[in-house]
Amino acid sequence: MYMDAEQISPAYLLDLADKIERELWKRRDFSKYKYVENYIERWHAVDDSNSFCAEENFHIFRQEDENGNIDLNKTLARMPSDILLKIAFDLGLDTPGYLPVIAERFKTVLSKNNKNARDVFSDAIMNVYSNPEDSVLDASSALDGLLKSILSDSEVSKSSRKPDGLSKRFDDALSALKLTKKSGAPEEIYKISSSLNNIAKEIDNLRSNKTNSHGKLQDEYVVDDPLFAELCVNSAATVGIFLWEYYEKNFTSKDSDNKDDAELEIDLEDIPF
Repeated sequence: MYMDAEQISPAYLLDLADKIERELWKRRDFSKYKYVENYIERWHAVDDSNSFCAEENFHIFRQEDENGNIDLNKTLARMPSDILLKIAFDLGLDTPGYLPVIAERFKTVLSKNNKNARDVFSDAIMNVYSNPEDSVLDASSALDGLLKSILSDSEVSKSSRKPDGLSKRFDDALSALKLTKKSGAPEEIYKISSSLNNIAKEIDNLRSNKTNSHGKLQDEYVVDDPLFAELCVNSAATVGIFLWEYYEKNFTSKDSDNKDDAELEIDLEDIPF
């Protein structure tokens, strides 16, 4: 079940604003006001195309003292609900009624090995309710980016064909990670892996057939239901977390955490959609 950002209760939003405020203040031991203000300003947008009155997506309130520091409590309390939710997602805070924690955990996994894919998946989360079609596209792209990271490993790539497309790449990853019936995986695990494979393929099919990634005729259906987008985002996260953690446990050395993140970074231009 999900809620529309415009239908959230004021009590929920004020509680969320309070969580955001506490999280921001504890993130720096020094220059707290500067850090908090710089962070909030990254979300602030002003449209001055109207010569009579500039429009902003939210107002930054100031304290009434000689320093004029940001009044974070009042700024968050008056902030539109959709922006407040995006900030909560960005900070990794729980948002009951929106997306389960599993999606945020996948962001953490991607942060360790493919920051480009992490950014794309963040967009998938943020677009679930406002732009379901883009959310599906981004979820598929992020999962594909994770597979590329796994298959780029020298140990894994020994048995990899480096195929094109998410579906074929997923098949190759299962084979390289020895999660197939032929490789001797327990029957139950093989069946679960096969089911995960089907999930990944259907996410890819949905991206190809029910979004504008390859163009659509006027009367053809395009994903427009946030519930479908939420399913794709959470499914991609579940599949991705399992594959990465299995790979990390069985194919990486103990000092793998010391690798430079840039070594596994994938250029989004390599993703074919």
